[in-house]
Amino acid sequence: MYSIVIPFYNEEASVKELLDGVADTMKGLREPYEIIAVNDGSSDGTRAEIEKISGSDPSVILLDLSGNKGQTACLAGGFSLARGNIVISMDGDLQDDPAEIPAMLRVLKDTNADVVCGWRKNRRTPVPVLFISRLGNFFQRAFLRLSIHDISCTLRIYKKDAAKAVDLSRRGAHRFIPFILKREGFTLAEKVVAQRPRKYGSSKYSLKKVPETISLFLGLLFGKY
Repeated sequence: MYSIVIPFYNEEASVKELLDGVADTMKGLREPYEIIAVNDGSSDGTRAEIEKISGSDPSVILLDLSGNKGQTACLAGGFSLARGNIVISMDGDLQDDPAEIPAMLRVLKDTNADVVCGWRKNRRTPVPVLFISRLGNFFQRAFLRLSIHDISCTLRIYKKDAAKAVDLSRRGAHRFIPFILKREGFTLAEKVVAQRPRKYGSSKYSLKKVPETISLFLGLLFGKY
């Protein structure tokens, strides 16, 4: 069984298109699956859209967080609820393409890795966000000895043990999942994936998150987290 965990925050316009796309891809694999749609305290109609779909499709499960908890809490809640032997995470803004999943699953099988990380080699991202992301990739590769090229790509495929073991107890820890898993002895592989342009709304990334990220990075570097 596959569990697909998708955090949504104010992505009302994206919900149906993304969940339909994920369902089409998973049906093609001819294996049981569940989609855990996590509503992160959205203030628009995101929750209602998920509820509408889950009401007619039992494979879609709504996990409704009270208030805006952030992506780390969304992934932690989704991973905790997941029943699949394989857990897949992806963003809710339509930029991650569900059509990439079968090829990533083949990499998981061929490499026998515990996790396959998506690598958005040609990113469609605003310049300031792209700069911060590449800077973060550089520091993790240089100081944490991580070989993964794209540490912030949410599109990943995990074996169940890895998804259940990752420590997401601190807000913002989702930005360091590959390193946290490597530290725990899990093996990583990566697959180049396409990133689609944002179709609706705007990026939720804020420069206000930079101090939080730096604090977590230093904690990981010096063994404090």
